[in-house]
Amino acid sequence: MSHSEFEFVIAPRLEQDVLEYYQTIRFVPTPEGVEYKKHQKSIDKEFKRKLSGYFSGWRRMMTACMHEYLEFSFWVDKFFQAYCSVLREEHIHLLEVITHKHSALYTGRIVKILRMLFESTSLSEEMNKKNERYDKQIEKLRESYLNTSQIYPDAVDLKLELSLNEFGNEISDLQQLNQYFLNFKKNLATAFWYRTQVVYRFYQIVRDAAQQRYIIHFYLTFNRSLYSDSLGYCNDIRERWLKVTGYMGTCMCPEENHQHASLDAEQALQIDRILQEEAQCPLGALNKMPENQTGLYGLPNRICIYPKTFQWFDGAPVRR
Repeated sequence: MSHSEFEFVIAPRLEQDVLEYYQTIRFVPTPEGVEYKKHQKSIDKEFKRKLSGYFSGWRRMMTACMHEYLEFSFWVDKFFQAYCSVLREEHIHLLEVITHKHSALYTGRIVKILRMLFESTSLSEEMNKKNERYDKQIEKLRESYLNTSQIYPDAVDLKLELSLNEFGNEISDLQQLNQYFLNFKKNLATAFWYRTQVVYRFYQIVRDAAQQRYIIHFYLTFNRSLYSDSLGYCNDIRERWLKVTGYMGTCMCPEENHQHASLDAEQALQIDRILQEEAQCPLGALNKMPENQTGLYGLPNRICIYPKTFQWFDGAPVRR
């Protein structure tokens, strides 16, 4: 079963709504002349209204993910915890909704538990620990890339963007894409030039909210002394990605496209912008990562539901 609707519509919407509810509770001051309790009730009422607008969607997502090997981003996970608490209190395995009154009752119970979570000191500790782990992972990758750069100070970085075509996006969810990518990395490791010339690899998977697809920013760092024409590498990588995806994959190499003489003016300007603005090496990509995993920054590209053990970014030196 594909979870594309959950991944691109329901989970991101819920992540934003729950985060905004938390920020409103914690940081929005009570308006002058309004009682504190009345103000808090109005905050809860507005959040319940938002949730009622897609009750069927988040209820289906909660039910599906209870029985599958999936995890959530921070704020959706808080909602999931409150949802499960309601199930436990009611001694049921899913929310059986018959009337609007039932949906409003369950939504109110979930919001009440969320508020208790958000007013506790333990939540801040959870956020801090999650963001500390995130910072440490980035720093570890940054250090490993810099160590590689010291050994190969004139190394060449090649960036590609891997994705799926329109049909592939329609029938594939993140779990399937991740499997394609795992197979691709195994396939790429068999290439003689990869084993002998590549000294570092890095990737970052982002959710493209506008086009409802995933993009894999894939980086390879080469020993310059052994490096040859970038077009040859791009063509080989493209063919390998196409094969593992059943020819549903797409592979964009900005450097390759920049050299293509047949580009029209608009495309050429777009490629120039990509070359100038986007990070062309792992270090640049790491420096542009969202500052944390619990705030609004980076939310449009945040992956909010994913398979367990999934890593949306990683890198390492290529071992000989």
